[in-house]
Amino acid sequence: MVQQSGITFIEDRLGSNGKYFPYGEERNYPALPNDQVKFATYTRDSATGLDYADQRYYSSVLGRFVTSDPYRGSMDLVRPGSLDRYAYSWSDPVNNNDPTGLCIIDGVEYPDPCFTTGATAPSDGGDTGNNTDIPTGSSFGPTVVAYTTDQLAEMAQNKAFNLLTKAFEYALEALQNPDCLALFKSPGGSYLKDPTTGATLDPVTVLKSLYRETEWGGNFGYGFISFLPLNNFALSGTTSGTGLSMSLQGPYYSGVIITMNISTWNWGYTSEDTTTLLHELGHAISDLAAGFGAQNSFANDALFDSASEKNTHNVQDKCTKQLNF
Repeated sequence: MVQQSGITFIEDRLGSNGKYFPYGEERNYPALPNDQVKFATYTRDSATGLDYADQRYYSSVLGRFVTSDPYRGSMDLVRPGSLDRYAYSWSDPVNNNDPTGLCIIDGVEYPDPCFTTGATAPSDGGDTGNNTDIPTGSSFGPTVVAYTTDQLAEMAQNKAFNLLTKAFEYALEALQNPDCLALFKSPGGSYLKDPTTGATLDPVTVLKSLYRETEWGGNFGYGFISFLPLNNFALSGTTSGTGLSMSLQGPYYSGVIITMNISTWNWGYTSEDTTTLLHELGHAISDLAAGFGAQNSFANDALFDSASEKNTHNVQDKCTKQLNF
């Protein structure tokens, strides 16, 4: 047993602390803190959500390393899976593990027998007995190359967008449910209108516009989604209007920016990400429509946690609980 952050764990055969799916996606609820050993002896970085695998970084969401295996000795023509230089444990995480990011262990528990300083190491990346003697005292394996801050930030943004794509697809599915769709309409049950064009603020149309502008840039009409670390760790996301204008019906915004808290978004819980996306979409549509105060069921929750909790509960009850994540 080991203890981290005041929590006692029983390590599994991979050296994991906590519960994980085969490729390392977290099953713990609530999620365990990052910046500590989590999956298969890897330390999970809170800024990027990537796992530090001693010699390179691993993405549990993608189930792949983010850089290729630099050690050519781990390729084995007899085992085609070893030729994929980004794959985790030859794409067989049930029987193999890879604690150093360089060498597969064929069903053998940690610690890694493949890489040592001055010993006998397998030339083919597995414990097959085809060994090459390494002179005592010599260094075996490449030098670790640290990522720059910009590279880590880019990795975090790429991961966040990949998770957004998942949440986007589930959100579109949820919006096919009339009960979910009703949350985004006016109290009278009609669609809200764009005060500039008179177009219907259909949540599917608005969501697609926000996603496309996030993906491609440019101007698709309503704004975009960004990913930033927010000061309030408990805050999943915020929505702010841009281009404040006035109409006969009241004030409105010509565009919106939905900001997701990248620190929590990149944990990769698709159900929670989908709920957050729909929650903020509700605020976005209300901001785009003309009038004073909330124009749909999404109460202004900028100042009151209870209002935010109610909005989230409504989304979970009417939209996401019907989905199969």
